[in-house]
Amino acid sequence: METENQHSAENNKSYGDSFDRKRRIIGAVLGPLCAIIIWFLPIQGLPVPAHQLLAIMALVSIWWITEPVAIPVTSLLGPTLCVVLGVVSMEDAFRNFANPIIFLFMGSFLIATAMIVNGLDKRIAYRIISMKWVGDSPRRIFLAIGLVCMIGSSWVSNTATAAMMFPIALGLLEAIREMMAKNGKEIDLTNYKYATGVMLMVAYACSIGGVFTPNWYSFQPHYNGIPRAACS
Repeated sequence: METENQHSAENNKSYGDSFDRKRRIIGAVLGPLCAIIIWFLPIQGLPVPAHQLLAIMALVSIWWITEPVAIPVTSLLGPTLCVVLGVVSMEDAFRNFANPIIFLFMGSFLIATAMIVNGLDKRIAYRIISMKWVGDSPRRIFLAIGLVCMIGSSWVSNTATAAMMFPIALGLLEAIREMMAKNGKEIDLTNYKYATGVMLMVAYACSIGGVFTPNWYSFQPHYNGIPRAACS
């Protein structure tokens, strides 16, 4: 049984590697091709800078999806092409890289990394499991994670809460895997549907909990203005 599982895992890995290789090759060709076609394709009613930006965005979008180069490289490629091709000035192209929201993300991920390195994620995960009303029930564990995310995102930015809850959820899943291993059942978290559900719970619970207060995220002031604009 164990040999069959290893053989199946190796086949899945081989298939995944082959798919990724084909995806990158197709994206490397398709991205520039679509950008060139859009660049020279006449589009009536669209200003020249907007037309050029559309071509650049086609390239960037396809490369984000297919990843022929690393995602951070593609992210920098877009504004760089805008400057080189004269679509916008350098100041306008790179201004948003200094947006406070970027530093919010950076700080959140730094905290998350520190939690993983120091084992705090597993401590919190074990604490959640040790609660009397949670126990070893998968449904109650699932609900506990959702409640923690909702409560946290009600007071902190939902993006920051999701970044901090991410290692806790991983630690929780690792704890579940270790408990199952002690009972003689090995699970692969990459193919474990419950693990997928937990990670989705983190994402959705942080978004749902975030709407309880005006702190939910950076675009909240714009959404607050929608009812006012509709009523005015």
